[in-house]
Amino acid sequence: EYNLASIKTDSLFAPPYAYIALSKIWIINRDHAYADLNAIREAKEFANKSIRLDPSLAEGYSALGLLAWSIELDFGEAKLNFEKSIQLNPSASLIKNRYAYFLLWMGDFDKAEALGLDAISSDPADYNGYVILSNAYMYKKKFGEAEKSIMEGRKLFPGNADFESLDIGQ
Repeated sequence: EYNLASIKTDSLFAPPYAYIALSKIWIINRDHAYADLNAIREAKEFANKSIRLDPSLAEGYSALGLLAWSIELDFGEAKLNFEKSIQLNPSASLIKNRYAYFLLWMGDFDKAEALGLDAISSDPADYNGYVILSNAYMYKKKFGEAEKSIMEGRKLFPGNADFESLDIGQ
């Protein structure tokens, strides 16, 4: 099912637990398996175990934020966990991206824009920052900036469906 070799090698090493939790959460979302209470419970257990083993591990909190947002629909809990993850690892673009997508969804376009810019600065090779920024600009009706961001994303990441689906619907 999952490659648990790293956990078998060192059961006290926290990161694999967080990444297994994130994997389970993405699978639940991809498969729309929101009624699979066993998978949801396992994902939460893996995330919490990572935090128990290493309370400073941002990925565990980010996993809990993603779970609370996309599966449990507990937006207050999601925000708390995403903010904790950012506090613990402010330079991780993946953590910024997860939080920024949540903020777009919640309508906090200014903060999503700032995180998108920060994510691009942290990791210009990750396309998510450009998608987030493009969407934030569109929602804020900054269509010129949105178009520039989309064009930059298409140039840097040719063929990426996320940019092909973006449209400036003025």
